[in-house]
Amino acid sequence: MDYPTINNLSAESFLIKDDSLYDINAPFLCWLRENGFKHAWYKGHYDICNWVYVNITHRLFAYGMPGIEIVQAIGGHAITIREFLLIWDIYNKYDGLEKLAMDRTEQSDRHTIQYLVRTNNASSRRALIERLEKDGLNCKEDFATDRQIVMKSKLPLVINVTDGYYSMLHTITSAACACSSHSIIKEDEFYVYYNYPNITYDEYSNLVKSMFMDNGYDERIANDYFNKKETIMILKDHFEGYIKHKEGGYSPSATAYCLFMLF
Repeated sequence: MDYPTINNLSAESFLIKDDSLYDINAPFLCWLRENGFKHAWYKGHYDICNWVYVNITHRLFAYGMPGIEIVQAIGGHAITIREFLLIWDIYNKYDGLEKLAMDRTEQSDRHTIQYLVRTNNASSRRALIERLEKDGLNCKEDFATDRQIVMKSKLPLVINVTDGYYSMLHTITSAACACSSHSIIKEDEFYVYYNYPNITYDEYSNLVKSMFMDNGYDERIANDYFNKKETIMILKDHFEGYIKHKEGGYSPSATAYCLFMLF
């Protein structure tokens, strides 16, 4: 075991009791493993114990032991699986946010530059991470996540430029929540924002075209539209405005929407 045992951590753990937990393959125990929780105790599963300790801060858990309180329970009492999942949903919606930012708008207001990035494939993910490391950003490791895990995962990257680290969203559920709120961006979009203001017109216009195509248009139609004189004039005008102002109606997404409305 190359990480601390659950009882040696400062955070307390939830004590969860349910008769299904007599079985090592209980649905809830499977859920823990599938969501990145690691077993962090010296002893294994006892089929006479129907409780489990779960630390959501470090994503660790331990099977119950007869007559032994492995770690202090939050609130000094056990809760049900359903109650735990309600608590989990509350905290999980803040995955990828600063500790005191309650939503992405507030995080933006706190002037933290952070992106959630969906990578195209394994090789582009590696290239992006290596680029970040070259620029001085380090992997924000915890007892459930390290550089290798982030590198191999398909979940969106969390890139905090302000504090100089990268990580990832930990679960499919948190990724789905971020996706539904339109918080996740593609690699090419991230590079345009990250390299600002040192981007080229081609990088800007290619991103706008990609966003335009997201509305259901194929490449042939997009190429014809983006080669028109009127479209090029709009693109160049918005590119200059974006380099000068960055925010406002000149962003790639705003320009793509403008061209979509004019199409």
